[in-house]
Amino acid sequence: MKPQMRRVVKLGRSTLAVTLPKEWVEAVKLKKGDYVLAEEGGENALRISKLKEKYYTAPKVCVINVDSIRSKTLLNRLIIGAYNVGHELIWLQSRRGFKPEQMVEVNKVLQKLVGLHIVEQTENIVLLQSLADPSKPSLDNSIRRLHLLTYSMLDNILRALSEWDKSLLDNVMFTGGECDKIYWLIIRQLLTAVTDKGVSESLGVRSYLWLVGNRAVVRILKTLIRHNESICKGVMKIIEHGIKPDKETLSKVIEIGRYVLQTQTETIDALLVRDIEKANSIIDQIIEKAEEINDISFKIASVVSDDIVKTALLNIIAELKCSLLDMKAIAEIAINRGTEESGSYITIESGVRSEETLRESVSKGSR
Repeated sequence: MKPQMRRVVKLGRSTLAVTLPKEWVEAVKLKKGDYVLAEEGGENALRISKLKEKYYTAPKVCVINVDSIRSKTLLNRLIIGAYNVGHELIWLQSRRGFKPEQMVEVNKVLQKLVGLHIVEQTENIVLLQSLADPSKPSLDNSIRRLHLLTYSMLDNILRALSEWDKSLLDNVMFTGGECDKIYWLIIRQLLTAVTDKGVSESLGVRSYLWLVGNRAVVRILKTLIRHNESICKGVMKIIEHGIKPDKETLSKVIEIGRYVLQTQTETIDALLVRDIEKANSIIDQIIEKAEEINDISFKIASVVSDDIVKTALLNIIAELKCSLLDMKAIAEIAINRGTEESGSYITIESGVRSEETLRESVSKGSR
């Protein structure tokens, strides 16, 4: 093909483009949607070649038309959604150009998402790329990490209440932000594992039921973050109010909090090792403890005279009780998971057994 001159044209406010020679397009059988590779070919030269699909599969690009978004909160949620479902490239485009406040919001949401960065930015285009490997870390490690962060939040809150030291609450909200990062990363892993068997195996997922169960578990752990943030605000309000509850009342509230922390640790352990007996015991204990917490709330309501302190303490206890009941739900998931394979209490057999064989099995088991 003879050298041909092409005029550079402008698309939008800042994008420049050139058309491809028809003769070359037909020769390489290039069609709409194909990808080409652009490489520097020497001084002031650009070499373009057609990519062969068997050697390269371009990542899907999620294009978000920012101009069509009217709500101030929708852009952030669309970015999070695109990240969660596994898009490696997220293309934000605006013919009118991005407003400063829009870029502020984009940068805020990037702080919540592990591995998502701006790799290209112009007046009309912002290209986000996820550099996070969805197959790492394993789901068990991610869940344990999220648990430890939520544990740390409540532990600091209880220390602040016990030592009457508001400064211990400074890191609680920051830890909540870190929890959000882990949460969105796990959601991305789970949704990617649904369609990618390789990722699913790398994450240690034994069945698709695990994906459903883990989705519920991380959602519950995210709820714990909100409970802890609410408890933190309540403790801060009491300390700033300056009226310290009596020693017995304070001790009872802290005792409930410590029980929640212990139960949370035991529940996550039961889930990850599929300990049916331990999970069942946790459920029984939580049901019993919930009744005890109701009695404690009633007593505190009758002995604390200051209305601000009373309201704050009752709200704190209510949030702690909710956290405890959330652990009950995770323990139930642990039991469900334990029934998916043979163990001390369960035997999984394939095929259909006759009534006679079943009677023989029952007879042997009763001896």
